[in-house]
Amino acid sequence: LSQISHALDLGRRVALILPPGGVHGILEEFADRLDFLSWPPRSRHIQHLQHSQKPERTPADETRAKRLDGIRVLTAEDNDVNRMILDELLKLEGAQVRSVENGLLLVDQVSQNPGAFDIVLTDVQMPEMDGYEATRRIRSMAPDLPIIGLTAHVLENEQARCLTSGMSAHVGKPTQLDHLVRVILDLLAAVGKPEIPQEILPTPTLESSPALETQEAVDWLTLESNFQGMQALLQRACSMLLDQHNATPTRLRTLAAAGQTQELLLLAHNIKGMTGNIEARP
Repeated sequence: LSQISHALDLGRRVALILPPGGVHGILEEFADRLDFLSWPPRSRHIQHLQHSQKPERTPADETRAKRLDGIRVLTAEDNDVNRMILDELLKLEGAQVRSVENGLLLVDQVSQNPGAFDIVLTDVQMPEMDGYEATRRIRSMAPDLPIIGLTAHVLENEQARCLTSGMSAHVGKPTQLDHLVRVILDLLAAVGKPEIPQEILPTPTLESSPALETQEAVDWLTLESNFQGMQALLQRACSMLLDQHNATPTRLRTLAAAGQTQELLLLAHNIKGMTGNIEARP
């Protein structure tokens, strides 16, 4: 740690090679000043790092208010990339985050101490136990705990299903940080949490219009806007996606050929939510 700190103080660029799963807790204080590569490192990722610009921290990054400062958030998301992005975005806003991989673990966390969290964010389709069943069980233990459902589906019947299961609100994927922060703060205000100063409330934004048809596989303009000032986080997300899903196209074809429809739908849903976070297009 002292060597990392010294190198950064000298203005050097530092890249760390980490196993999948994100930044270790002891490195979090340096996270926005480091570059990250997933293990095993790939030559194309190293070449990209060599030719990319070092992310710069601006005075605005240092001084802007933490809109979720001190709020205790429990998240459940089975996809590693989605979980890392969601947790890091919440932490950048000052939230205290604990994350789990499925609904069963989510229920277990709440059952151990129903008062340990201010709000829950959960994916709706997960292994072991989905978000709907997890919500129903949590409601029996913590009836007033706000729960937000996260799903790639934005259809009215999907939103209705979230609310019927006992969720307090529904937020679509890919998650827009300002919108998510506003929903969190509104729900906490409704259950009597301390009022958030008006100056740090997110400003309402219009729904973005559909991207124009393009030959690009990624909507780069929208992606850069979503992760403005968070290049290290974006790089980590893309590296994890590439490293962990090289075999996914083959897996999709195998499931389709075998007629394993349910498994195919679950994998496709997982991919949709994950690629949505990096503005990938079909």
